[in-house]
Amino acid sequence: MTSSETHPETIILDPAKYELDDEQFGKYELDDERLGTVLSDLYTSNGIRIHIADARPEGPEKDENGNPIRVGKTYLMPRHFLSFTDVELDQLHDGVLADAMGARIIAIDTPGTSLHETSGKTTLRQKLKLLGGSFSDHARLQLEAVRALGLEDLDKAGLIGFSLGAKAVASMFEGTALEDNNIKVESVDLLEPVNDRNWFLPKLMAAMTHEDKQVDRYLMETFEAQSRDPDPEIAERVSGPRITAYDRDEKKPTKKIKGKTTPISMDSALVAAGMGTAGFARKLARYKRANPEKFEDVPINVYRAEGSQISRRKTNKQTAEALGANYFEVSAGADEKPLGHRFWISLGRAAILGKELVKHPETKVS
Repeated sequence: MTSSETHPETIILDPAKYELDDEQFGKYELDDERLGTVLSDLYTSNGIRIHIADARPEGPEKDENGNPIRVGKTYLMPRHFLSFTDVELDQLHDGVLADAMGARIIAIDTPGTSLHETSGKTTLRQKLKLLGGSFSDHARLQLEAVRALGLEDLDKAGLIGFSLGAKAVASMFEGTALEDNNIKVESVDLLEPVNDRNWFLPKLMAAMTHEDKQVDRYLMETFEAQSRDPDPEIAERVSGPRITAYDRDEKKPTKKIKGKTTPISMDSALVAAGMGTAGFARKLARYKRANPEKFEDVPINVYRAEGSQISRRKTNKQTAEALGANYFEVSAGADEKPLGHRFWISLGRAAILGKELVKHPETKVS
């Protein structure tokens, strides 16, 4: 069965379709460790920063303190390239996504590639493996950090990976990292997978530069929905001029500052250089063929944003075919510019896609 026979091939990220208005997204504030109705906790585990946003509904059973026990699905979400868990925007993103999905999102810094200077130190051996395209040691560090939190209800989880996070998700299947940490995978969602093709480094850098032009577009959408001025720390952490004040009546930025140039870590540089090696899709497909029992009733979904220079339609479709996965195109609709890779920054569009992620794991593609 093909994905087009199972679901509409194109998902339209149109906020009006779901009536996602300013009021709904204006409720998310970091106050007393709560994001609106979403429980929010920030941890450092094994040196790695982790943010948990929990919007699972309360069940009838209570814990030893008399609090209702939450029921629902958990997702592990490795961070994308140059993310920053301590910045409010990333935490708000996790909270909105969790709320849209009615789930618990465990967002994990990807060691060595975060903008958090001390999150996830790696050894020289682990760094050098990146040059050969292997991300397995970094993925294992992420799983071990989550398990070290001591969460009791973590025997099964879905995996969500956006961009570089998709490579981290796929790498979790290498070796015995999932088994060693006693985590059974329920579903796999790969969003804008960046490394299912072999990149020539200058072309990768050119594609990233092109996609960076869309950052302000999605920051404006987020800030407009938030009904308040942007967090200056965002501007300080992102290279190039960034919005720090926004006129909601005129729907345009009123002030920008030049962001600080963040030094690229050795891990980040080696990840980019390693993109010229065999992509993760082939490895994961081989692993699936060799271990079919581990993928029984585990749906895999691949999503590509229309107009993306980072993910290519041809290779993403080949990835989906190799993995026996559903393939979906994500579009802004006929009246808007193509989404591009950076749409994930927009809280509203991420929430809409989150609603789709909840639907699609019900379908398994053999």
